[in-house]
Amino acid sequence: MLLTNNIKNLLISGFITVIFLKILTPFLKKHLIDKPNKRSSHISPKPTSGGISFVIVSTFLMALQGNYNPIISLPLSIVGLFDDIKNVKQRDRYIVQFSTVTVLLSSSLFFQNIIVNYPFYLKILFFIFFIFLFTGLINFINFMDGLDGLVCGSMIIIITSGSILISNSYWPLVGSLLAFLLFNWSPSKIFMGDVGSTYLGGVLTGLILLSNSWIIAFKIFFISAPLIFDALVCIPRRFLNNQSIFEAHKSHLYQRLHQAGWSHASVSTLYIFFTLILSLNIIFLNIKIASVFLIAELIIAIWLDQNKALPFVESIRKNKI
Repeated sequence: MLLTNNIKNLLISGFITVIFLKILTPFLKKHLIDKPNKRSSHISPKPTSGGISFVIVSTFLMALQGNYNPIISLPLSIVGLFDDIKNVKQRDRYIVQFSTVTVLLSSSLFFQNIIVNYPFYLKILFFIFFIFLFTGLINFINFMDGLDGLVCGSMIIIITSGSILISNSYWPLVGSLLAFLLFNWSPSKIFMGDVGSTYLGGVLTGLILLSNSWIIAFKIFFISAPLIFDALVCIPRRFLNNQSIFEAHKSHLYQRLHQAGWSHASVSTLYIFFTLILSLNIIFLNIKIASVFLIAELIIAIWLDQNKALPFVESIRKNKI
């Protein structure tokens, strides 16, 4: 019965999202076009903010199931939409991210049930740590949304894993993302934009905070490693090369693989495959075996970085040009 309901939710949300996108795309083509810039990996203008489709559809359907956490992430989506239309200041974006994470954290089962027995000073330290952790996660998901299907495909695996391990109320989002991927896979017809990527970061934060133990929360982070590590490693490398960590750039591994000649589909498939391998190991085997696969993936990533991708310093030079 539960499986039937999950499949039903997945199919309904997917169908509605496809209809939504069919209606929305012509409007976005006229009013919200993403023109290629120095950070872009595409060469022709395409409509953006298509993520509003899965934001609206999945949030509504998840709320019908009693899951109101995604509603808390809507301010991220609204600011993301304004950012897609006209750049919003980094400070203003972070204020909304900070506020969203604070609300999610304060009302979460994870913080209330797991941190409750810690001394007051440790609660404060944990709260500050989680604020930076989850605002970082939101930004990392946004940073990784630079190739057709990469974030959408990876998040399908991650949210599916969370639906199995934590809460089955997230299946409508899985269905919406599957439908969106039909339009976002290479060659894409539409981009999700900040309206979609920041929302996904917020929803992932809310999903993790529904965990009833440290180990379950860690498992979701573990599965998300291909997205998180690329963004995380890039920050100190840019800092050490005297580059701003806040400016748009093309120095992530996925971007440098594309600049080296890999297609959008090839790079996105690699990241989705790595995410899927970790997910299957976490769900059906155990975290020890999954750790072996993660180490293997990191070794492969280092090899790709050194032998196949455009060199990091070269990407900085090209970005300046």
